[in-house]
Amino acid sequence: MKILVLVKTYPQPSNSSGETVCTAGMTEDGNWIRIYPIPLRMYKDEKNEFKKWDWIEVEVEKRDPRLDPRKESYHCDYRTIKVVGSIGTENATWKTRKTLCLQHGYYTSIDKLILDSKTKTPGFISLAVFKPKKITRLVVTPVAIEERQQKRDEIEKKFKQQRELFPEFQVNDMWQMSEELPYCFRYEFLDSNDKSHTIQIEDWEMGALFRKYKGNDELALQKVREKYEKSFIEKKDIYFFMGTVFKNHMKNTRNPWAIIGVFYPPKSKSQKEIQLELF
Repeated sequence: MKILVLVKTYPQPSNSSGETVCTAGMTEDGNWIRIYPIPLRMYKDEKNEFKKWDWIEVEVEKRDPRLDPRKESYHCDYRTIKVVGSIGTENATWKTRKTLCLQHGYYTSIDKLILDSKTKTPGFISLAVFKPKKITRLVVTPVAIEERQQKRDEIEKKFKQQRELFPEFQVNDMWQMSEELPYCFRYEFLDSNDKSHTIQIEDWEMGALFRKYKGNDELALQKVREKYEKSFIEKKDIYFFMGTVFKNHMKNTRNPWAIIGVFYPPKSKSQKEIQLELF
């Protein structure tokens, strides 16, 4: 299958596969797809690395519905992944990105998004594009030390399982575990019904930006806020790539959704701005 990669979430421990990266994208006809499992270490192997906005070809098969009944979930043979193209960030390609991502529309109401994800609804969804009416702020919360240690212990426990699942990645030092984030990031925003919502962000890019300044939390948080709060709100036309958290979705919790990626094309210029550029 040919897939445009749109989402890579921050690495999380998995009960069945060790430490993996949730990877999702769209097929050529604009349908969402989630491919799994892809080991974190594959993203650190230059021979196999692929990025967001790459077109890839990969062998996939539908996930066993007894294990994951979400229609977008597919099992992939990560060893067959091949990059066959990419979409850049020039002005023309931003338009191409937007056309592809929004070809089937997007949600503006969280209530409607939740309703369509209910597992008792035929053809329920677990991946979607959402456009907030207004982003109020970026909420940053420290992760409790006990919670961080529990997560670390879980990763270490799954580490051996992952070595068995992905044996070809055992031979080098790529097997150092990823760094956990000491903060939880959430967007507070209004939807089209003027309802306020606060939803967690699990975007790989945000975690990578924070880690870039590791050792200086104050500076790291400043950089994250500058991009995800100030720059995005002022200069970008923001959409969220939304995905359900599996365990919450299967338990039918009220809101199983998380922000798994942020799509940020430039804001369209006003007619006044266009006229000013002529002089």
